[in-house]
Amino acid sequence: MSGKLGHLRRLLIVTPFAVALVLVSVAAVGLSSPNKADAQGTQAIDIANFAFSPASVTIEAGTTVTWTNSDGVTHTATGTGGEFDTGNIASGASASITFDNEGTFNYICSIHPQMTGTIVVTAAGGEPTATEVPTGMPSTGSGSSLSSAASQTSVLLIAAAVAAMLGLIALRLRHVADRR
Repeated sequence: MSGKLGHLRRLLIVTPFAVALVLVSVAAVGLSSPNKADAQGTQAIDIANFAFSPASVTIEAGTTVTWTNSDGVTHTATGTGGEFDTGNIASGASASITFDNEGTFNYICSIHPQMTGTIVVTAAGGEPTATEVPTGMPSTGSGSSLSSAASQTSVLLIAAAVAAMLGLIALRLRHVADRR
């Protein structure tokens, strides 16, 4: 009987740690896999004093632009040709758009149309084309969102917490098994 009990003890200790090791490994692989936005970068635009700053930016395709509203009122960043729309950006909030297609994108605040800006998107590693006509619509995202690094760090922290919990469970089960 003690042989089976010893096997059970080893199983109760090894299994949770093996599961935890797999979870941490999966999280680590996620951290080492860059996504397209990371490869191309980000561009910050501040909204303050009823103006976009900088008012004009040139970025490479695949870059994510994040508008942060530092004003006390709600604003938007809306493509004048309907190419993109952040939706309402409350005071203190942010919204992001990833620009995957080359072209020049003029935009306004749809609430305060005197606020204007321009995004010039070039080919990755390239210059703007002579005719800067958008070939498609950028992808949109609104509200505050985690960067991929932050979300990957969150995954790693969750995996570490699960590993710690499984370890504690294993120790508790071993303690209970030792009493029998």
